[in-house]
Amino acid sequence: MLLFAANAFAGAKVALTFDDGPHPYYTEKILEILDSYSVKGTFFLVGKQAEKYPQLVRAIRDAGCEIGNHTYNHPRLIHLNAEEIRKEVESTTKLLENISGEKIKYFRPPGGRYYFDTLENMEGLEIILWTINTDDIYKPAHKIYEESIAAEDGDIILLHSGVAQTITALPRILNYFRSKGITALSISELHKLKSAEFFE
Repeated sequence: MLLFAANAFAGAKVALTFDDGPHPYYTEKILEILDSYSVKGTFFLVGKQAEKYPQLVRAIRDAGCEIGNHTYNHPRLIHLNAEEIRKEVESTTKLLENISGEKIKYFRPPGGRYYFDTLENMEGLEIILWTINTDDIYKPAHKIYEESIAAEDGDIILLHSGVAQTITALPRILNYFRSKGITALSISELHKLKSAEFFE
């Protein structure tokens, strides 16, 4: 059934996103795999990890991939007050921009959970969630693959940077996408294409 659904969407454009990095080992592996398929992704980085591994933040940038804000400490925002949320967001944006030299445009709340008043503390960042959660932290590689190839046009796929089984699944996912004419993109690339299609 999954194969039929994926085949039906040949020509689809989907976004690949990777949370919780940079990871001292797996981030580089992800970048190598993406590069081997000429694919760009979006990495939602945790500030305290970026501070530890600034060279990996720059490696993501140098690979032509996109960097997003995933808070400094990875807390659940629904448990924080407005000032604490602002600090988590602002400090991470400043840190990532200082390291990468690029403007940060996107924010992903840990766990995807936030209250509407959180929007007041985003400092102009756009919140990006997902439409497919692969649950890659908990699932084996073949299940991550099955979740990912069910993607439809415009889907945003959630993966994580520090997961061994994701490294195993990713080449298979990208090989399937390539064979079926499904294009994997960064969030900005997907936005641009979808906006152009809308106005056409």
